[in-house]
Amino acid sequence: MIQSVTRFACGPILAVAVIMVACPNAVSEPASHGISNSSRRARAIARAVNVRASDITGGGTPRPGETASFSPAPLTCSRSEPGQAGGVSLIATPYGFVASAVSVRASTQVAVQQMRALLSSSGQLCLGRSLGEVGELLPTGLMSFEVTGRPLALPKALGMEAVGKTVLAEMTSAADLVQDSREAHRLGHPTPGASVINVSGAVFRVGPAQVLLMAVDERGEPSQVEMDQLLLVLHRRAVNATA
Repeated sequence: MIQSVTRFACGPILAVAVIMVACPNAVSEPASHGISNSSRRARAIARAVNVRASDITGGGTPRPGETASFSPAPLTCSRSEPGQAGGVSLIATPYGFVASAVSVRASTQVAVQQMRALLSSSGQLCLGRSLGEVGELLPTGLMSFEVTGRPLALPKALGMEAVGKTVLAEMTSAADLVQDSREAHRLGHPTPGASVINVSGAVFRVGPAQVLLMAVDERGEPSQVEMDQLLLVLHRRAVNATA
């Protein structure tokens, strides 16, 4: 059972729209007026792939007042090729949240190029930084930054075009962000007494679709076994949805 918090990355990975109501499975849907066939297909793929409450033991609807919906956005740190309208799902667990997002590119070739950028050393640095910033979406109103990070081992079934990272991030106020981040990086660990969050995130490609799964845990690292199980579920759905 995944008991992790996920509130998803602001910045390069996801643009976030916060609403103050709870919705089942919290899957964002753009308005239907004027949507192209490619956008409709992207939304259909997202609905088929994204994580569901039934995938997680104890999973349910976010409580009122918590972030309940996210806007689809590019799932790489490159903004040169925006993704088609896709969708994001947010699931509450007893200890936080699990979320996933799907972004469909204009073609498989474009998706391959975007994944190559994310797999590069600079792309992985950007991914870690983005994962570390999710704290500003937690109810505390604080911001966060990556202090340490390491590669996340991923199931081989995801293929070579997959990347993941586990990050330890420190929570801080906006006013103290620069000072605290400098001190934490000087020390090589969070500053004494600071609140921290553990973030695991992975992105993989199936055809023109990029899929992001992300979990944040305020107690310790999200379970590797549970992350792997969910990644395999989402990968299987993506294969079926893009066939």
